[in-house]
Amino acid sequence: MNIVERIGQELKRICPEIPVYRDQQREGFIEPSFFVESVNSTLNPELFNYQNRNYGFQVVYFPNPNKPAVDMETIKDILMNNFNTLSDWATLRNRSFNTVDNTLVVNFDVIIRAYPDVKEQKQQEMKYYGGVKSE
Repeated sequence: MNIVERIGQELKRICPEIPVYRDQQREGFIEPSFFVESVNSTLNPELFNYQNRNYGFQVVYFPNPNKPAVDMETIKDILMNNFNTLSDWATLRNRSFNTVDNTLVVNFDVIIRAYPDVKEQKQQEMKYYGGVKSE
C-alpha cells in the first residue's frame, strides 16, 4: 500500500460517508468530498543506504455547497483532532489548514526513514583459505 492509499484510508476512517478522490474527475467532484495529491518530495541520504524522506501532501476538502462555511469549520475541527497519523505507520508533520476559493486545504508532510529492501542472503558459506580447518 502506498502513502496516498494510506492517507485515503485514514480519511475514510475519520469521515466514512465522504468520498476520497486521487485523480481529477471529468464529471466534477461530488460535494462534499476529499481530493488527495502529492505536492513535493525530498530526501537526505545517510550512511549504509538509509534515507530520510519527506513527502509533502495536500488534501483539498470540497464542502457542502448549501452551507460551505459551517461545513469547512466542522471538517477542519474533525481533521485537526483526528487526522494526525497514518494508522501505526507514520505521524503527519507540519499540518496547516487554509481556506482557498471556498475549499479547505490541508498541507502536511509524511516523514519516514527508508532503507533498501535487500532479499539476497548476505553470506552463504564460510570459505576455507588454508590454516587449521575445524569440522
